[in-house]
Parts: sequence; structure tokens; C-alpha cells
Amino acid sequence: SSRRKISAPAGQVADFEWSADGGRLALVVRAGEESQLWVVDPSGAQPPQRLLTGKVDGISWSPDGKRLAYALGGK
Repeated sequence: SSRRKISAPAGQVADFEWSADGGRLALVVRAGEESQLWVVDPSGAQPPQRLLTGKVDGISWSPDGKRLAYALGGK
């Protein structure tokens, strides 16, 4: 297997999940009291994209890798 370094947004990575094709990585990054949901292109061709800020409790890609489901927690 090959290893590569992926640039992630600043903060503590609390959860992650690869898309089925390995072309995208979803990250939940803790930043203080809240967390942020990011999608990262592991090739580095695209900059990381922040999807939302809130209390993200879970993430899961659809089997075809086209959609990302997430759960938001309460206060």
C-alpha cells in the first residue's frame, strides 16, 4: 500500500471517512466547542471545502460516493 500526506484543516480530526472510490475524504474537525465538516481531495488538486460548522456527530458516504450524510448533535 502507498502512503501519502494529506493536508487537513487546522484542529483535531475527530472522525473521517473515505468515499467509495477513494477520491474524497470527509473529515470532522473539532475547533473549540464546535466541529466542522470538511471534504478533502487527497490528490491536492482541489483545496479543502468546508461544508458546515456545528456539532457533527457522524458522517457516511453513500455507496456510490456521490452524497455525504451527516448527523448533527444537540446542545
